Amino acid sequence: MLTSQTAHPLQDRRILVVEDESLLMHELAVRLEDVGAVVIGPYASADRALEFLDSKQRIDLAILDLNLNGEPADAVADVLQARGIPFVITSGYKTHDSDDRYDGVRHFDKPVDFAALFEALAAAPNERRPVAYASSGTKS
Repeated sequence: MLTSQTAHPLQDRRILVVEDESLLMHELAVRLEDVGAVVIGPYASADRALEFLDSKQRIDLAILDLNLNGEPADAVADVLQARGIPFVITSGYKTHDSDDRYDGVRHFDKPVDFAALFEALAAAPNERRPVAYASSGTKS
């Protein structure tokens, strides 16, 4: 049981939100802020999210819709994976390509179960784990 002195596991975690549905975007932001998370965005387009990612600011976790008003957000997922930033996918659409391409990434169908989503985010590691390494063992 959480007491007033026990921090929520998402407290102070910087969470990028990439979502095009305004109601869900707002609900995610409010609920994340309520548990003490720092919400980055929300961004409703892949281009805006990629601009933020180019800034190299710290991101601990991300919530990503792979279909943003008909625009694929795979480029955002690819950058997150390359940087070792844990993320979850929220989507009203499920494709075999996303299942294969993002194996090991939790998918949440819409409407989103917020308790399960937050539990998955809280279980993510606190450290980044880049997926690509050069043969010398250094990060690429």
